[in-house]
Amino acid sequence: MEDSSRAPVVKFPKDRSASYHAALFYIVAAREELEFEGIIDLPPLGTPLRLTPPVNLPEHVHDFIRHAWEQTEPLLVNVGETAMTPTHIRHGIAAGWQLVAEDPHLAFSSSEYERWRTIITTRFLPPMLDSRPHWPPPLQTQLNHFGPSWEDVKVSAGWDPVEPVEPLPPAAPLLDDDYRTAYLESLAQYLKHCDAIGARPAQARYKGWAGTELDAGRLHPSVSTLRITFGSWTRALSLAREL
Repeated sequence: MEDSSRAPVVKFPKDRSASYHAALFYIVAAREELEFEGIIDLPPLGTPLRLTPPVNLPEHVHDFIRHAWEQTEPLLVNVGETAMTPTHIRHGIAAGWQLVAEDPHLAFSSSEYERWRTIITTRFLPPMLDSRPHWPPPLQTQLNHFGPSWEDVKVSAGWDPVEPVEPLPPAAPLLDDDYRTAYLESLAQYLKHCDAIGARPAQARYKGWAGTELDAGRLHPSVSTLRITFGSWTRALSLAREL
C-alpha cells in the first residue's frame, strides 16, 4: 500500500467484475469473523483484519482470486497507512468465497454491505487525505455493474436465486422433538468447545469442529440443517445455551 501525504491517482481497470465480486466475498468474511448476535467486535486500532482462508481451494478459485487481485490492486493505491497486506485481503476473499459456496442462500442484505464497507474503509483500508475509498466499491457501483437489483448482484457472484417459498401441505410431518433436542445438544457441545478455547462460536468455526468430530466418528448436524430447523444460526445458539 502507498504511504505518502499525497494520494496518487487511481487508475481504474477496464474490467473490474472479478474485483467487485471479490469485495462481496471479503465483506461477507469480515462480517462472519467480527459480528456475533448483532455485536461487532473489532480488533485494536492498527491491527490487520486476519481472516483464515480455506484449505485445498479448487484451482479455478485460485485463478479467480489471482485475477481479482490484479483488478483490485490498482484500486488500493490511494490507501493510507494500514497494517493490511495483499495476503490479508486475498485470504479474506477466499474465506468469503467458501462461505457462499457452502451456503448459496447466505443472508446478506444491501444495508449490511454498506455498513461493513464503511467499517473496512475507515478501520482497515482508509484512504489518504483528499481521497475516497474505491474498494470495496460503494453499493451503487455494485448495482450499476450487476444490477439493477441487489438480488442480481448476489446471483452474479454465486448466490442462488431466491425462490418463492411455498407453504407446507397440512399433512407435512414436523421434525421430531428428539431430533431437535439432539441438534441442540450437538450445538451445546460446540459452545463448550468455543468456551474452552476462548473463541467466538462462528458458523465457519462450527464447520471445522464438526468435520473434526466426524473424523472421530461423531456426527453433528450441518449449519444449514441448524438454520432450517431453528430459523437462524443465532436462534439455534440461544436455544442451545438454555439446555
